[in-house]
Amino acid sequence: MEVRYHEGVRIGALTFDPTRAVESAFFTHRPVRRPTVTQAVMSAPLAARWPGALGVPFHQGVVAMGLRIEVLPSGYGPGGAAVIATRAGHRTLVVGPVSTSFEPQPADTLVLLAPEPVRATEVDWVGAACLGQPLTLATPDAAAAFAVSLRLTAAGVPHRRPAHASPDTREGPRTARVQVAIGGSGVEVDARPQLDEEALVGLVGRVDAACVLLHGPRSEALARRLGEAGIPCRVLSAPRQLTFPGLSPAWPR
Repeated sequence: MEVRYHEGVRIGALTFDPTRAVESAFFTHRPVRRPTVTQAVMSAPLAARWPGALGVPFHQGVVAMGLRIEVLPSGYGPGGAAVIATRAGHRTLVVGPVSTSFEPQPADTLVLLAPEPVRATEVDWVGAACLGQPLTLATPDAAAAFAVSLRLTAAGVPHRRPAHASPDTREGPRTARVQVAIGGSGVEVDARPQLDEEALVGLVGRVDAACVLLHGPRSEALARRLGEAGIPCRVLSAPRQLTFPGLSPAWPR
């Protein structure tokens, strides 16, 4: 089974997390800017807030675009998912943004996103929210907004949040003085619940794939860490479109 990269990872006719318009796409999470696609596939919880999308229940296999798809919860916000795409018995695990709760499974090929690191937030935003003054907390994506909302709820702070950044459709009281936003102006809070490089190296070891393919802004740095750990990998780079056979003899165990 071939894995190609061009504005997103493509396996067969399905592009995972595309950055530009494509015919068929699987989204592992809800991006800030969603490109136009003819058919969007995602986890069932994510599709419930995404009109026109095909939702796949967690841990249940379906056939889509010539692939057997099994969706695994990634813990990255409501409905975040990793995917096992199987064709002719070859298992390719595609992992986008992922949290500590993700339980990886063995696969022949691993395609892993190496995202930009989480930025440190200098402001005590929970303490500021507890003061009861008007406050907007600007987060980078829906998963971060969800994490911020959980922290505010635990602290007993009434607040409003985007409906798709919640496990339900309730946005919070309209009179709340604290707002959780995705992007925009306000106090920037980067609370993305994603794994750091050390944890990603551990994830790769647990998958034990014969072929490891990396993409994303930190792929070169992660590739160096994997090389230090004795794990061979390749980096998928745009704008070239690269093709890799799934079980090439060039990939030592």
